[in-house]
Amino acid sequence: MTMAEASTQDVLSWEARQGPRAAAAAAVAAILVIGSGLASAALFSGAPVTGVLDSLARAGRAGGVGDLPSLRTPYYVFYDDRAGSVLLTAIARGAGFVAVAFMLTYLGLAVRSRAGGFRRAWIYVALAGGILGAIATIMFTLGTSSEIGTFLDGPRTVDRAADIGNSSLLITAQLIGIPGTQAIGLASLALGLGWVVICLNAMRVGLLTRFMGVLGVICGALIVLPILSPLPIVQTFWLGAMALLLLGRWPNGAPPAWEAGEARPWPSQQEIRERRRRGGAPAEPEPEPAARAAGDGAAERGPHPASRKKKRKRRA
Repeated sequence: MTMAEASTQDVLSWEARQGPRAAAAAAVAAILVIGSGLASAALFSGAPVTGVLDSLARAGRAGGVGDLPSLRTPYYVFYDDRAGSVLLTAIARGAGFVAVAFMLTYLGLAVRSRAGGFRRAWIYVALAGGILGAIATIMFTLGTSSEIGTFLDGPRTVDRAADIGNSSLLITAQLIGIPGTQAIGLASLALGLGWVVICLNAMRVGLLTRFMGVLGVICGALIVLPILSPLPIVQTFWLGAMALLLLGRWPNGAPPAWEAGEARPWPSQQEIRERRRRGGAPAEPEPEPAARAAGDGAAERGPHPASRKKKRKRRA
């Protein structure tokens, strides 16, 4: 067995061992990411809302409104009563980001084994983004709960409510960035970029179909700029589909690159058109030897004299 064959066998053996774990990570990530989003929406579905008219009525008060009771107090009381449940949803969401990073790490290593030019740094970027996203999510929740508790234990004034969000813990969490939120930080960029680059290269070497590759790129972009539904529906669908693919349960079978242990790029649209054109065009019959010889002789002798006369008449 040659070194190339041994290397390919090593790659396939490693992927066979780690594939089920990566599939489990994708399935767990899908459940945790969408589950935490649904749980958070359910927790805050009945949260008190500050009335706009009440805020406007205070706007013209002489001497300012800083010493008045904050209109946000009912919301903070509502949040404080559910602080434990909010923290659990944050932990679940953070664990989902770690699971996503683990699955992307597996996919990135599979890409690298089939494309030597793929930089390992992108794998570390995705892994770091998932871990930092989990840390930032939990930090932000802990900081928010602490600030609200301090506010409720002291004067519940407008000035004191305005200080919520200025703690060092909350500022640090926002700088790190929570993936899937409007606050773009280091974690959001790292996980999103790693997701995009890994999926794009996985599609190029044939590990992902074009549909799954493009959808994976969209998922990474939505981590940085969540412009669609507040719930990660697209990401959940892609993660669930990846779990099926990595388990070998893909409807039309896994892409050939997985079994080959090397790149099997998908044909481009131009190549597909060329194949269809060659396959659809009728093959011209091979001329008989005598006819081929006669044709070659006629080509050597030049055009027929009658054709010369016709050309002269046309010139005249």
